[in-house]
Amino acid sequence: MAYPRMLIMLLATLALTAEVSAQAYTWTDENGVKVFSQTPPPDAQGVTKVDLPPPPQVSPDEASQRLDEQRQQLEDWREDREIAQERRKREAAERATRERNCAAARQNLEYFTNFTSTRRRFQTADGQWVRMTPEERDRRMAENQEYIDQNCN
Repeated sequence: MAYPRMLIMLLATLALTAEVSAQAYTWTDENGVKVFSQTPPPDAQGVTKVDLPPPPQVSPDEASQRLDEQRQQLEDWREDREIAQERRKREAAERATRERNCAAARQNLEYFTNFTSTRRRFQTADGQWVRMTPEERDRRMAENQEYIDQNCN
């Protein structure tokens, strides 16, 4: 018995809501500005009621389909935004690494440019200390200069 009563109340509410939302009023205020509103002004002089057309009728299936499409668009937008944020973070990390490597290459190039003594030694990757030959110095200078030319501003 409660179901028919609830259905009647729901339909009455929808009908009243549709009626209220379909009304608009227009008037000219004291400054000469034309005003549109859903409620008339308190003095109610020079007010014209504007009848708005009813909203388009949409079937529940079509409304559900539109809602699903909007949800999918929102999900796609969020996913695209997350991908873009990850890409920006990755690019920032790569840029920071490249800047550190450029600074190191410039420092190495300056060191090897000022490295005139053949008595200087350097430590290899395996931890041994060896003397640098002029050819080794020139090779390392060329490597650092090539890295700077290709990767640094």
